Amino acid sequence: DVGCSELVLAVRRALRAQNSGSVAVPRSFWRRTADRGGQLASMLTPKETCDLVAALADARLRWQGDPRATRGLERFSAHASTELGAYTPDQMSEFVWSLARLDYTNEDLMQSLSRAVEYAA
Repeated sequence: DVGCSELVLAVRRALRAQNSGSVAVPRSFWRRTADRGGQLASMLTPKETCDLVAALADARLRWQGDPRATRGLERFSAHASTELGAYTPDQMSEFVWSLARLDYTNEDLMQSLSRAVEYAA
C-alpha cells in the first residue's frame, strides 16, 4: 500500500508543479497515470482513488481516443462500482464529480449507484 500512497503523492506533486507553471507536465504523464492507477485500483483506498481521479480531472486529462487512459478510467469505475460500501457518501460524490469533470461516464457505475440509492430509500 505504500506504493499506492507514493503514486498519489507523486501525482499531487506533478499537479502542483503544473499549476504553478514551474514545469510543463506532458499529457502522456497523465494518460500513463490513468492507466497505471486503473491497474492498481483494487489496491487503492477509496480516498486514494478519489485523490487520483480528482488530480486527473484537475490536470484536464484527455482520455478520449487513448485506449490506455480509457482502460484506466474503466478500471477505476469498475472497482468503485463493486466496492460502493467502502466509500463514504462524500467520497463517492467526489469520485463521480471528478469523472463528470473528465466527461467520462460508466453505465455499470451509474446503475450500481442507482441501485444503492433505491435500496437506501
